[in-house]
Amino acid sequence: KNIRFYKPSRKILIIDDDQDLANSIKDIVQSYGKSICDTVFDSYEAMMAISDHAYDLIFVDQKLPGLNGTDALFEIDNSIGIDPLISESGRYREPTQVVLMSANPIEVDKNFKLENFEVISILQKKNLTKYLALTFAS
Repeated sequence: KNIRFYKPSRKILIIDDDQDLANSIKDIVQSYGKSICDTVFDSYEAMMAISDHAYDLIFVDQKLPGLNGTDALFEIDNSIGIDPLISESGRYREPTQVVLMSANPIEVDKNFKLENFEVISILQKKNLTKYLALTFAS
């Protein structure tokens, strides 16, 4: 699927416990345009960031300390709409697009469905630079 770039400037969250990689993704994405990127390094920081901001796109590592990427998305998805700390801007909008990343091939259960997130791509980190160039350079 293609990333919806319906705003001239996009708000992007990068969730990866490898801080060097997260910052590299941020640098690459920001070098291609007007995207604003936040980085967090574990699933609990991700929950806090998503409760405070509305993102257009999220890159999430599947192998995070604590909850893995899909479990963290599931927990956040369940709390949106009922958690009074989640800002209004994070509710009642199109699902946030998610790129799920992993060092190794992964499969997500075909019944894995979220109300507030849409997994648009699952990719190995070795293909990340090419993916970013193809996606953001155009």
